[in-house]
Amino acid sequence: MLPMGGLSLLDAPSQPFHNPAADAVLFDTLDACSW
Repeated sequence: MLPMGGLSLLDAPSQPFHNPAADAVLFDTLDACSW
């Protein structure tokens, strides 16, 4: 389960660390890992 709305309150839309591109890279990397 991944938090698609942001990883923290600071990462929510209109907040200082909102970066959908960086989130996408993180989620793609996690998805590519074979757990």
